[in-house]
Amino acid sequence: MRSGCVKVTDLLRGLGISGLPALAILAAGWIVARANERIATRREAELNSQLRQVEARLTARLQAQSTLDVDLRDRRVAVYGVLWSLGGLISRWPRNETLTYAELDTLHLQLKDWYFEQRGGLWLSSAARAAYGRLQEELNQPRAGAGPELVATDGPEYDRLMDAFSALRTELTEDLQSRVRQALVTQGDS
Repeated sequence: MRSGCVKVTDLLRGLGISGLPALAILAAGWIVARANERIATRREAELNSQLRQVEARLTARLQAQSTLDVDLRDRRVAVYGVLWSLGGLISRWPRNETLTYAELDTLHLQLKDWYFEQRGGLWLSSAARAAYGRLQEELNQPRAGAGPELVATDGPEYDRLMDAFSALRTELTEDLQSRVRQALVTQGDS
């Protein structure tokens, strides 16, 4: 700091300012520098305070969202299990060799009951709801047979229904994040 004063005094001498006026200029410079430091310190403290407030609000919001997400997930797990089980009727491995058209009619109604009566439809995400709708549309398509006739497991009809149910199950796993190794990393986990 002393070398800075020497340079200023040399500058003042070079301008022909010395004595009391030079001392007054140096004192004023020192006062301004200290005032700027105080202002900067105050601004930094205010900024830190504002950042702590924002951080607290964001933390509270994240905690509330996390609680909501856990609650939503728990509710989905309860109703999605029923829907998942219904898909066993049209399985890929092994294919259901005894599946009849009457069972497809029953499945169509069971899905409707799950959606409305059991209120499972309340918990579907938009993507899962779209997949559910596509499955119901596939079940509603004109069929190659009816009643007690067997559905050909090597035919396109079985494949379309199986693929539609598979797409729905995929969306259910997305909703639940059940196929994600670790959905959320917290500070304690790192």
